[in-house]
Order: sequence, then structure tokens, then C-alpha cells
Amino acid sequence: MAKLQPVALVFAGPVSRGTLGQLPGLRERLRWIKSSSVATATRAVRGLRAGVAVPDYADLSPAVIILISVPDDNVNTWAEVLANCGLSWHKKIAVLYDSTWPSGALEPLRAVGAAIATLNYHPRPEQFVCEGDPIALRALRDLAAGKPLIPLTSKERYFSALRRTRDEFIPMFASCVADFRAAGMQKAAAEKAAAAALQESVRSYVRAGHRVLNPLSRSN
Repeated sequence: MAKLQPVALVFAGPVSRGTLGQLPGLRERLRWIKSSSVATATRAVRGLRAGVAVPDYADLSPAVIILISVPDDNVNTWAEVLANCGLSWHKKIAVLYDSTWPSGALEPLRAVGAAIATLNYHPRPEQFVCEGDPIALRALRDLAAGKPLIPLTSKERYFSALRRTRDEFIPMFASCVADFRAAGMQKAAAEKAAAAALQESVRSYVRAGHRVLNPLSRSN
């Protein structure tokens, strides 16, 4: 059996409300956790039921993969801090976890020798999406541990699709319900009718793709 690559976690913010626990291969590989204080890291140890809290970045030296879980607003700052923390990044893999930023946000770490990538949890259907350096993406397979791992070519387009399914679809669904109710249906019946019609539209697109679109849409 191949030797498991040891993993370290650097985090800021509430780990308990994140999705790190969804990584099936993390618990048996996670060895060290570094945060703003040992007390904060210890809470993460309890929450994840893995690893030990460490006080210094030097304690992460044996790790091959270093997961970075920090608020999106501070990713650039953290990348600079980690690149200059005194840790040797040569032959290490730096993975930005559950962030909207692409792997390029970790460029300061690549400049000091790390391979870089991002990894995001996608709940429905349950899978992980990733992008970054090929060597880093190969290492992420063990962390996904059997759950689908989908390489992305554009994280921006991925999040654009997520926003559209929420910000554009929900108002459209509400408008359909409103029209059915205006036609005389009760609320529950209107919601069921709208849901059924939209589900059929999705099935039609899955079966026929762009052929179900009108000519104007195809030309775009």
C-alpha cells in the first residue's frame, strides 16, 4: 500500500461550520493544525477529530499537503504571510480550500516552490471540484477518497453557473408560481405545477441539448 501523504491545516474562521469534515480522506492523513493560537487550533482538532494543534509554522515541515482554509477577504494576505513564514515550500502542495478564489491567489507560494491548487465541496450531487497544478491535483485524489473529483478549467465560470441556478432560477420559479395562481390555482397546486413544468424543461434539455433552444438562442 502506498504511504499516505501527511496533511497539515492552516485555518482562520470557524472550522466547525465549514465542509472540511466532508473530505473522506482527511482524517487519517491530517497530522498538524495551525491557527491564530493553540487554543483555536485545539478546537479544530476536536471538531475534526484529527490532528494535533501546533504553535509554529515550523511544526508543519513534515507535511506534504497543506490545506489553507481562510476567509475569502483575506486570501491574498494569507498567501503572502505563508510564503514568508519561514517554512520551506519546496516539494509541498498548497491547497486553498472552499474559496471562490482560483489557485492563482496562491502565486506567492508557487514562487517559493509549492505546487498550488484549490479544492471545493459541491454538495448536490456530492462531489469535489478542483483546479491548479497537475501534480497538486493528482495528490487531491487521496483526500477525495472515492468521492468524485472534477477538475475545472475555469473556476470563475463554475461560480457563475452556481449563481445563475440560484439568483436567476428562483425569481423565474416565483414568477411561474405567480402566473399559475393568477390563473386560479391555489398556492400548493401552483407550486407543484411550476416545479413539474420546470423539471420537464430540464429533462428536455438534458435529452436534446441546444436543439430545444430557439434559433436566436442558438445563434448566441
